[in-house]
Amino acid sequence: MKNGNFERTKYFVVAFGSSFLVLLMMALMMVANVQSKQPASSSAPESSADDYYLPRAEDNLNLVLIGSDAKENPARYFFLVRLDAEDGRLPVAALPPQTVVTYNGKQNTLSELYRLDGAMAVKQALSALFDIPVDRYVTFNGESLVHAVDSIGYIEYELPAPLEYRSEGLSISLAEGPQMVDGKKFYDILRYPGYANELARCAAASDLLAAYINGRLETALSPQADALFQSVINLVDSDLSFGDYDSRREALSFLAKLGGEHANAALVRGAFNTAGDSFTPSQSTLELILRLYG
Repeated sequence: MKNGNFERTKYFVVAFGSSFLVLLMMALMMVANVQSKQPASSSAPESSADDYYLPRAEDNLNLVLIGSDAKENPARYFFLVRLDAEDGRLPVAALPPQTVVTYNGKQNTLSELYRLDGAMAVKQALSALFDIPVDRYVTFNGESLVHAVDSIGYIEYELPAPLEYRSEGLSISLAEGPQMVDGKKFYDILRYPGYANELARCAAASDLLAAYINGRLETALSPQADALFQSVINLVDSDLSFGDYDSRREALSFLAKLGGEHANAALVRGAFNTAGDSFTPSQSTLELILRLYG
């Protein structure tokens, strides 16, 4: 990814999704291709090609986001995110790392499959589990997440409960109520060890990501977009190509102009085994993911 096209591709990756950071970054990529708004005048506005754009099924794209606390650590964070150009939605679903999937006839958890066979295997296994296309993957770590969120900016987020945790090497102290969430706070909410269970952590993570995208979408319409591109280029790894981005320019511009809140959390439900080391999504979750991402 050393030439210009690949660098722009890596930005789109970060944009589209993120983790959290990725989904918001997608908003920034949208903005890069939206015409600047002109001051009001008495003259009739000129029409442009994307004034007549109609969303198409081929513009939709599903990604799996895979995150770890550090490069050498096991993957802990798995998200399915979608650009749904037709419905104007960006659903965000966080999956437990213990989710059981099948790959090459063998069952494993998402975390273990990623360790053994990498992101491509995770992509294929999730596609089989939910009967949906999983088109591309994005991987990130805690450090890259913090840097990306700080580059883009904070949001005001209503924390539903206080988060207090202290141990050697980790200290989290966030009060209930409105919080100005920067990169560190974003990451702290994501990795907080005191959630009631893994599904509670997933719910908090998907809600935070959706709120972050919606909260920063308008702010992303700024002259500083190109500088933000450069600040996040090398933060992620992905199999997205420049063609993936280029073929969706009109779709991204269309969504950027719509306004409103496009990102929403899709809550995952299911059952853990007695040991708590494997998770099976419920039938209602399978149906929900198929409806949103299929």
